[in-house]
Amino acid sequence: MPNSAQMLRVLNEGIFVLLGALIIWVALTGHYFFNPASLVWMAMSGLLVVYGLVTMRWRGGDRLLAWIRGGALILVGLLMFSLIRARMAWVTPTLITAGGILAARGLIVVALTLAGRRAN
Repeated sequence: MPNSAQMLRVLNEGIFVLLGALIIWVALTGHYFFNPASLVWMAMSGLLVVYGLVTMRWRGGDRLLAWIRGGALILVGLLMFSLIRARMAWVTPTLITAGGILAARGLIVVALTLAGRRAN
């Protein structure tokens, strides 16, 4: 029986699965209207990379889960940063990749959490 900390982690990672699915849907439908050369976009991608590094270095809890969670944020941040100079033909595959990384992160962490990995 999962404890409350494990269920909270499952809920959090479920949000990442939904976010990844939303990004993939937006990429496939072509309904994205953003300026990747804006300062806000660059700041957001930089913050994702920094937060991914902090998550990977977090001392509490399972190291494997920290590496998966932090590594996914770093990859998504770098993909977002790469959109600054990308051609329009590469925007859709890049967004699909970023969404896939977030969805895979959520599914992997949920599977490891429910399989008995430590929650803290």
